[in-house]
Amino acid sequence: MTSLNNSVPEPEYFSSQVSDSRRFYRKLDINRTGALKVVAGGLEKTVPDYSIARKTFPYFGIEFIIAGKGTLTLGDTVHPLSRAALFTYSPEINHTISSDSENPLVKYFINITGNEAEELMQRYISAKSAVYHIAAPESILLTLEELIRTGMLDTPYTDDLCTSLARILIMKIAESALKGDSFSGKSYSTYLRCRKTIEAEYLRLFTLADTAKICNVDEAYLCRLFKKFDYSTPYQYLLKLKMNHAAEFLHKPSVSVAEAAEETGYSDQFHFSRLFKSVFGISPGAFSRLFSKT
Repeated sequence: MTSLNNSVPEPEYFSSQVSDSRRFYRKLDINRTGALKVVAGGLEKTVPDYSIARKTFPYFGIEFIIAGKGTLTLGDTVHPLSRAALFTYSPEINHTISSDSENPLVKYFINITGNEAEELMQRYISAKSAVYHIAAPESILLTLEELIRTGMLDTPYTDDLCTSLARILIMKIAESALKGDSFSGKSYSTYLRCRKTIEAEYLRLFTLADTAKICNVDEAYLCRLFKKFDYSTPYQYLLKLKMNHAAEFLHKPSVSVAEAAEETGYSDQFHFSRLFKSVFGISPGAFSRLFSKT
């Protein structure tokens, strides 16, 4: 287990009911006014009998489940927890977090304070204490990992960087969060399966019809799933994956637009160029030249 900050004592609320952890903590003043400040954060692998019950807590919290199962009680309401669940809590809300005895939780957490923290959570997440499911967990995970890495460095820039990353995290949650129980049914499972299929097969897909067929669903139903659970249509998502792949390919030295088109499966270079520009706002040739100068 690792905790880092030599300038202040480890906070009492850091749980000992963990089998492994990476945690950091900053100066522990309870600041309910002013700019957002990150007080602590980390990654915890909980023990099977893990249970934390708090009637009061000095900070706002954001916790993200990456493995295991458990329950969260917010006030009088019990919520199931599993992978890709994210929850928030505010100082005035009683909350209890418990792990499943056979499949204990592995979770990230950050604690923040300040009027700005409350304002941002209210503006972007719509509630100071709530449970969500995350449609794009990789983005949230990467931001949390960067926040922990930064918090553990303890440089003159650490506090400001952590604050900026926490602001980004809140907006990323707003971008990909699904509120309530909409993620617990068959339609959400189908959406996740289709999304993963597109991610695995995007290089050989070109149309909505192709995509629906390989996902084994009707085109109209696939569109309805993405409208309910995503910010893009299935075709937009497919096209973004293909053009991101092309952009990565164009980073390589001496790669032509024709080669990039062929790499992503397009025989018509001009059609590929139009699609690339529709995604990035710049032609693939101009994009390639930007990197050839560096």
